Amino acid sequence: MIKSACHSAPGRLRIVRGPEGCLEMDEAHGISDYIPGAIPIGDDEGGKALIYMTGNKGWGLYLSGFGDLDAEDAQWIASNLRELLCECVGKEKL
Repeated sequence: MIKSACHSAPGRLRIVRGPEGCLEMDEAHGISDYIPGAIPIGDDEGGKALIYMTGNKGWGLYLSGFGDLDAEDAQWIASNLRELLCECVGKEKL
């Protein structure tokens, strides 16, 4: 659950902590093979990954299904984690 300044109907998201977790997630799903330069940082434990990447709105946080790892299809969430966790930008999309 997102626990931050966002109090209404939080989404489900597990942030992967530490660089090792990010590397393990990338290696397990081949995320950067499909989206070069992508850095997976979390998932919703339901088939979608939260990824730092360059997509349709430039560099930022995007949500992408593990079965459709494509920068063109990824959903923009926020510019960065601070926006997501402190300002609630994109919370409703999680």
